[in-house]
Amino acid sequence: MLDSHRDFRGSLLEHPTVWEIQSEVEKLHRSLPALLGVLFLTNEGGALGCSMPESAEDAGKIVDQASVAVNFSRLLSEGFLCGVMQEATLRGNTGDLFLYTVAESGVLAFFGSTDSEASAVHFEGRWAAQKLAEIIARNKRLFGP
Repeated sequence: MLDSHRDFRGSLLEHPTVWEIQSEVEKLHRSLPALLGVLFLTNEGGALGCSMPESAEDAGKIVDQASVAVNFSRLLSEGFLCGVMQEATLRGNTGDLFLYTVAESGVLAFFGSTDSEASAVHFEGRWAAQKLAEIIARNKRLFGP
């Protein structure tokens, strides 16, 4: 598992909310075994919660690429006058990426093989995004405006 807490906002790393978010991300990953990983990314692109297999060769690169996908999805959503991005799905010939907006603080990203069951991922993703939004709402001062 990637220890994504090492360099995120200094003293926030030890805050119980960060560990609660990490716990939810890990629980979500266990509930959908077809997924290769689950990330909770802040709007600044940092991974605040991360669950990936030990075999993930370049977890940092995956976090960076997921952040780019989030920002690009937001631009597309606004560019096509769809409003604020709520969720996005990218399907490729070897894998899928599912993105869900969490409050105004970040995005939940799931990535998996093409065997990922999209309807189950969407159900769990929407539920998890709502749960993470509740955690953030209880601790709003930690996550900025």
